[in-house]
Amino acid sequence: MSSAKWIIGGTVAGIIGGAMYLSKNKGTSHEGYVDPNQPQPKKVIQAFAENRETVVEKLRESGSRLSTIFDRASDDVKEMVQAGQKMRYHLDDVMDVLKDVNSEWKNFIDENVEKPKRIGESNVEINHVPDQPPLSEQLDLDEKDKL
Repeated sequence: MSSAKWIIGGTVAGIIGGAMYLSKNKGTSHEGYVDPNQPQPKKVIQAFAENRETVVEKLRESGSRLSTIFDRASDDVKEMVQAGQKMRYHLDDVMDVLKDVNSEWKNFIDENVEKPKRIGESNVEINHVPDQPPLSEQLDLDEKDKL
C-alpha cells in the first residue's frame, strides 16, 4: 500500500520536475512544437506556485483515488493467484482420475480381449502343412553329422 503511494508521489514529482526543467531550459527551442492554444510551461509553473495549497490538495486527492484503485487491483491479483492455485489442484485431481481410468481400461482389455496364441497353442488346425516325417527322420545319420 505504501509503495503505491511512493510510486504515485514519484510520478507526480517527476512530471512537475520535468515541466520545470523544460520551462527553464533555454538551450532547447520548443516554439515549433507548442500549441499556442495550450498553456505554456512557465505559466503552468507560475499557476502552481501561486496556488500551491490547492495543487497539493488536488495531488493528494488524486493520489488517494489512485491508491484505492491500486489496492482493489492488488486484491484482484491475490484472488487470481488463489484461483490459479485452486485450478492447479483441480487439474491434479483430473490427472489422477485419468490415470485411474487408463489403468482400468488396460485391465479391462487384458481381461476381455483374447491375446494371440503362439504356434502350437492354437486350437486351429493347420491344413496347409504337408504330412511329412520330421526333418531329423528324413536325414540319415551321415548328413546329421555334417550339419
